[in-house]
Amino acid sequence: MRSKILLLALLLSLPFMMTAQKTTILKSRMTAACYRTYSTSGPGLYIGDSDTYLYSGYKTGAVKNTGTVIANNWTYSGKYDTLNRRRYDTVSTYLHYYNRDRTYNHYVGSNNNIDTSTYQTYDTVLIAYKNYSRNIYTFDANNNTLTNLTDYWVASAWRDSTEHLYTYDGGNNMLTDTSKNLGNSNNNNVTVYHYTSGTLDTSTSYNWSGGSYALTNNSRRTVYYLNTSSKPDSTVTYGWSTGSSTWNANNKIHYIYSGGNVTIDTNKSLFGGTWYVSTDNYTYSGTNMTSDTAKANIGTGFANTSLYVMTYDGSSNETSCEKYSLVSAAWRDTALYTNTYNSYNQNTMYMTQTRLGGTSWGFSRTSNGFGGYNYDVMNLYYYSTYNDPTSVQPLGANNTNGNLKLYPVPANNMLNIDLSWNNTQSSVIAIYDMTGRLWMQWQAENTSNYKHTVYISQLPAGNYIVKVRGESDQAVQPFVIVR
Repeated sequence: MRSKILLLALLLSLPFMMTAQKTTILKSRMTAACYRTYSTSGPGLYIGDSDTYLYSGYKTGAVKNTGTVIANNWTYSGKYDTLNRRRYDTVSTYLHYYNRDRTYNHYVGSNNNIDTSTYQTYDTVLIAYKNYSRNIYTFDANNNTLTNLTDYWVASAWRDSTEHLYTYDGGNNMLTDTSKNLGNSNNNNVTVYHYTSGTLDTSTSYNWSGGSYALTNNSRRTVYYLNTSSKPDSTVTYGWSTGSSTWNANNKIHYIYSGGNVTIDTNKSLFGGTWYVSTDNYTYSGTNMTSDTAKANIGTGFANTSLYVMTYDGSSNETSCEKYSLVSAAWRDTALYTNTYNSYNQNTMYMTQTRLGGTSWGFSRTSNGFGGYNYDVMNLYYYSTYNDPTSVQPLGANNTNGNLKLYPVPANNMLNIDLSWNNTQSSVIAIYDMTGRLWMQWQAENTSNYKHTVYISQLPAGNYIVKVRGESDQAVQPFVIVR
């Protein structure tokens, strides 16, 4: 599991402070990013893309001082108006940046939900930007996304391409996600979600066939077997066989917990009639994961395949992740991932390095197993502070009425939520994406310490926010899902 998320700079949980009155408060938001990649033809790293972000006003309803690095691309959780991306020309005689593409966002309503996002590419012949695609969103009264329409610019006009339609229950839990290919109905499908006491327990996909949605060989069903704490003891994914009209299991995951942390997960996958098994064993310091030992069944039994060791700073930001591989039956460190942060706990650098010749760290490229290569990178991110008069002033510099921890971060199939209040109170917990769409919401019991694991495999990869509304206090915490 860990191997799927190594090329990520991790966005980790931060302490929060309770609020009292609205006043101007100093915040920080990203204004630029520069991506450097290892070159086999030049001296070390070369500059690739460079981004700049432009803002107007103070758009509430968004976490504006955090971001998440995903490989060589930056997805910013703040509500920017324009993203300009340029590429560095390393071929021509005159080395310089040239325009590549840009994105325009438009927002509506008191929550500043994004209703239109337009992507344009730069035409180097016409020396001008031209439309390429756009997404149009609509929302209900609870800020749930009702529709997401994707258009493409064809023959000087917008042409509809795909559309997602969503429905929800009274608790704002998503009930259906209908995907329509407006050019080919055979590619249409719908996913139906079922909940027990507000916790997802089943998701089932249906495909368009014979003029209606039905179970086909492409249909999938995931069942979450929950324990008494509403945590998944196991999950099973099934595929539908139209020949036998039965669900057949093709993936099984089992979890073992200790003190609220997942210490072991076992993954069984079916390929060619054979079940292949892999496990991850985790250790923690508090809620920070400090190591992940991956094992796989190689036919004669389980054998270690890789080991990851993580370190953190005082704010629980992951500062390094070192990968070890088995060489001659011994662990040998082979890759290093390093992050630095500013005083706002924003990532300022993400760097990957490879052990060269077994003696020193340097920049290189390694085979990715798919006929290509992984190139080491150094990505730099820049920020500026601003006064936000719409913010809420903390009660005092030393007053912390609680703490919210989310882990593991990035998340994959599950998210652990540890919430502690100084005062006993009930609260409502909700998960939103960066468009303001509500994906999950549930009531937490009246307590000063609340621990909960929510299964999030039905959420698309991307940036999200956990919002907690207590009787007298509140908290907001960002996190990211990767797969």
